[in-house]
Amino acid sequence: MKFGAPWENGRFERVEGEIVIDSENIGNSSVSAKIYPSAVNTKEEKRDSHLKSADFFEVEKYPFVTFQSTKVEKVDDKNYKVAGVLKIREVEKEVELDAVLKDSNQFTAKTSLQVADWKLKYAFEENHKVELNIKVNLLE
Repeated sequence: MKFGAPWENGRFERVEGEIVIDSENIGNSSVSAKIYPSAVNTKEEKRDSHLKSADFFEVEKYPFVTFQSTKVEKVDDKNYKVAGVLKIREVEKEVELDAVLKDSNQFTAKTSLQVADWKLKYAFEENHKVELNIKVNLLE
């Protein structure tokens, strides 16, 4: 995750999820995730506290962010498009992830989000974006 101006890096230290891959029919595959913003880590305690506040994730009221895929498409042997609903606080929006299978046990995915779409209270510039970069190690 990148946010701020200039760009700052951060990560969510607690994420739970499930990936179901149907290699016979990729359209039957699915991805779900639960992200705990209370475990955000930008390596700066003051910024982390602010991100957990009502200005951003409001973790006391909304303890997690969710993602549920609605469509998985294979682009080629290594690349996939994963569409789904991302819910941050009370706002649900359709997003698309560009996913890459790195090897049989790992994939990466990325997308870019408009901060204004999520009705965050903090005053960002109108077109401020957050880049999400995801790395997943698959367990059997």
